Amino acid sequence: MSPVESLVIVAAVVSLSVGKAYPHENTDEWFQNQMNGLYWLAWKISGEKLSHEQPDIHYVPQETLSKKFCQKGAQDCVPNALTTPKCEIYMLDSLTLGKPRDDSVLVHEFVHYFQCRSRGAATTKCEWLKRELVAYRTQVQFLQMFKINSDAEEQQYETFEASQCTN
Repeated sequence: MSPVESLVIVAAVVSLSVGKAYPHENTDEWFQNQMNGLYWLAWKISGEKLSHEQPDIHYVPQETLSKKFCQKGAQDCVPNALTTPKCEIYMLDSLTLGKPRDDSVLVHEFVHYFQCRSRGAATTKCEWLKRELVAYRTQVQFLQMFKINSDAEEQQYETFEASQCTN
């Protein structure tokens, strides 16, 4: 990464962290600026192909998200977000834009959105694992920019990195 690119990323992080919590006035402009900043950072950090069309994002309760993502009978499945094969993002409605840890979940999903738009849905477990690896690496780097402990995300990254892909 060039010094100019590093400076631009630092400027984006500073602008995102200025209003750390969601503002009292729920302005569409603030929301859109946050989304645009996170979208750009996800693209820049991940190195994925940029999609100029932003995703549809649906904020849903935990029950709805679990039904879409978890296999029947899975007791320990509590997802925060997911990107569908149709490149739609579903986010847990309790996540708060403007909180870096919650923002990192959206950054992770934006990476999957870029992957989905440029290559379609993952068709094999190996392809899915490789995509998760990129998304978790991006999420960890995003959290590190805010000096936030990313042990849980790093553990997920290491789990995916250690997975053996045979196809």
